Amino acid sequence: TGDEIGTGNFVIHDDGGSNVTLSGLTGATTYHFALYEYDLAGFCYQLTGAFTTSETTVCSEPDNSPGSLTFSATNDSQSTLTWSGGDGDQSLILAREGAAVNADPVLGTDYTANSTFGSGDEIGTGNFVVFKGSANSTTVDGLSGATTYHFAIYEFNTVGNCYRLTNPRRNDVTTDCAAPTGQASAITFSNTTATTMEVNWVRGTPSGDGVLVVARRNSPVTFRPSN
Repeated sequence: TGDEIGTGNFVIHDDGGSNVTLSGLTGATTYHFALYEYDLAGFCYQLTGAFTTSETTVCSEPDNSPGSLTFSATNDSQSTLTWSGGDGDQSLILAREGAAVNADPVLGTDYTANSTFGSGDEIGTGNFVVFKGSANSTTVDGLSGATTYHFAIYEFNTVGNCYRLTNPRRNDVTTDCAAPTGQASAITFSNTTATTMEVNWVRGTPSGDGVLVVARRNSPVTFRPSN
């Protein structure tokens, strides 16, 4: 709001003394300064050897983290995440397999996200960026079956990539197991006696690790195994 000299050079102090409080700045921004002594008679400035320096303001982080994190449409390879928004410009989500997220994003760092687990930037060990943006839902794929994945959501302001590191919203989800794509079939019997029989079948293509065979006397099988 002071006089502008040239382009973008603003007078912030024009008096005696040795300090001034400067306001109206932007977070995570570098400001450059130059000092000139002068005498009032003729406003005669000392232009030789002006002292110059710079200072960077602290970034401005959001005040609140997201309020919730839920999961839906989870299968053996993906899950949809939905959360309530905090008050930052955007959200960043870290995912880790088998254990809680144990590293935070670094203030001032711009990360690349990828919704396929393991393809986004890695922070620390095993913490992958799976989302960065202003939406409140995303589907993360590339997951393994019957595995627990842990997530942490950080609100951040895009100016200076200023992350709110206090109490990120956390939750975890366990994927469904991955069933074989092939199914056993074509049961046949041989060497049947009054008390024994041989049961034969054709393995699925491709086959799983094993075959569970269930038998019931006098009525069709009604049992279904539970994952």
